Amino acid sequence: MSDIVGPYMQAQEDERCNANPFPSMSALTGALGIILDDHLKWACEIGLAARTTCSGKLKWQSNTVVDLLAFSRGDCSLFKVSPPSREWYPNNNNGPDNHYPNQDTSSSSSSSYLLHRAVPTGQVITHCTIPGIVALTFDDGPYIYTSQLLDTLASYSPPIRATFFVNGANWVSGIDDESTPYPSILRRMLSEGHQIASHTWSHLDLTTATTAQRVEQVTKLEDVLQRVVGIKPRYIRPPYATCENGCLEDLEGMGLHVVNFDVDTKDYENDSQAGIQVSVDKFNNELGSNPQTDSAIVLSHDVHRWTVERLVGEMVATLRARGFGTGTVGECLGDPQSGWYA
Repeated sequence: MSDIVGPYMQAQEDERCNANPFPSMSALTGALGIILDDHLKWACEIGLAARTTCSGKLKWQSNTVVDLLAFSRGDCSLFKVSPPSREWYPNNNNGPDNHYPNQDTSSSSSSSYLLHRAVPTGQVITHCTIPGIVALTFDDGPYIYTSQLLDTLASYSPPIRATFFVNGANWVSGIDDESTPYPSILRRMLSEGHQIASHTWSHLDLTTATTAQRVEQVTKLEDVLQRVVGIKPRYIRPPYATCENGCLEDLEGMGLHVVNFDVDTKDYENDSQAGIQVSVDKFNNELGSNPQTDSAIVLSHDVHRWTVERLVGEMVATLRARGFGTGTVGECLGDPQSGWYA
């Protein structure tokens, strides 16, 4: 296969970031073999290691997954993909084999593994890659309003799946305390198809943290979630939406997908019966109007009363009136559920 692809890639080196770097798509996809997936469209496993870049963003490596349709449009943003580095795990077993326990880099490896690798590490994701999907996300919980939010999401037909970026000890003392409702709330999230993602253990600003503190914030939450619900999230939202000063490199070393948002409701500034209308208006103004081309990752918080009691219902009414579907962050990025957790 490298004999087929290598010369082709070399010949296209100067055109790779143009509008159509793969003018002969059918020939290339036919040579490589294609996986057809409802979410990611066409994808293929390229079994070679080239050394070229696309505007400093694209890195070809063995068994990298490429969404050829997006790439043919000159979209290089998805393809800075690499496996976790063992250098971040010198003294334990939490390295790449832990994150990819059944890794098979042969040509017969499963489509779920391949599609999972299409979601980048080492960069901040702010946009969905699947048009027509709005990913509602909720930070800082679980908290006293989360059960009501789950009831609301379940009441729609079809039920709405959201993404919860949870903390281990932030608004509550600890999510693993079985004398509280929070372990049951987490189990309910999982059973109802929501995505559980990391917001760190205690909402520490990862930009000002040391590498050791970042690792502790991630792994402490992972350990608790593994014990309570049996999963370790592979998606993380850094507290305060900031990840600088080596933060991205550290999270990439842990194999995590860093996700922020492109619509911020600012509900944390408007948590009152009258004030929440500001967040409703902000959402309505910033959400796109064309589900054929638009999508959104929306930031809100399940720790605020008026988010749960009013904002969520208003958002759902708007997005359904405009013809948008809903899904988790993983779904809006074309990542099957098997890729959401380690």
